[in-house]
Amino acid sequence: MQIKHDTKADVMYLKLNDKPFHKNKVMGNGLVVLDIAEDGTVIGIELISPSLYVDNLGEVTYLVDNGQKTVSRTDAP
Repeated sequence: MQIKHDTKADVMYLKLNDKPFHKNKVMGNGLVVLDIAEDGTVIGIELISPSLYVDNLGEVTYLVDNGQKTVSRTDAP
C-alpha cells in the first residue's frame, strides 16, 4: 500500500494494489473517488481536499492489529 499527498492540489491517494485501472466511482459529494479493477476490486482511493477533514496531514499513524498486539508508526516531516 502507498499513500501520496499532493499539497498544492490538496489531493491524497491511497494505492491499495497494482491491478490495472478499469473505472472509478465518485462518492461523498465528489470528495472521494474509488478506482476499481475490472474484477470489482478497489485498487485506490482518492481523497479530494483532505485538509478540510484531517487535522494534521503531516502526521500519519499506521496501525496493524494481528490479534495479539497493535503496532503504530507515526512519521511527520
